[in-house]
Amino acid sequence: MNSGVHYFISFLSIRIKSEQLTFIRAGQIFFGFLFLLAFGLKVEGQTPTTTTLSSSPNPSCLNEAVTLTATVDQIAVTGTVNFYDGITLLGSGTLSLGVASLSISTLTAGVHNNITATYLGVAPYNGGTSLAITHTVNSPPAISGQPIAQTVGIGCTASFSVTSSGTAPFALTKI
Repeated sequence: MNSGVHYFISFLSIRIKSEQLTFIRAGQIFFGFLFLLAFGLKVEGQTPTTTTLSSSPNPSCLNEAVTLTATVDQIAVTGTVNFYDGITLLGSGTLSLGVASLSISTLTAGVHNNITATYLGVAPYNGGTSLAITHTVNSPPAISGQPIAQTVGIGCTASFSVTSSGTAPFALTKI
């Protein structure tokens, strides 16, 4: 064998985000000159996923249980989904047949316009975050008026002035 001729093969493998990239190079060094015989790039990726989110009931009342449901489009996925209101973690759910849910009753009154679900990803599936949804929590009405309580005799009439604020439905009931 001629001592001036050398053959080589080299591998370089790196991970960028969820993609595994492998560079393969083979060549020959002939008396100090490099001759590449082959060069290749192999991308070993994971299966992409799409996560969708819904809330029910929407709108809800203050302190009412709300169910957040995340669906990942690959039914065989496993793992965890985190639910967020903006950057605040509301809780987590475990995927079963591509669906995870979380029941909460701690949303504050008002409009929550940045509720998302994030699938953390378990090989061979990529993680991902749903589009943001809006959920409205109605506050109970504040009732003011004078007098607050009044006794009215049989056959008599009375008048009340009622001011309502808040977003929940309001009704007067005759007893």
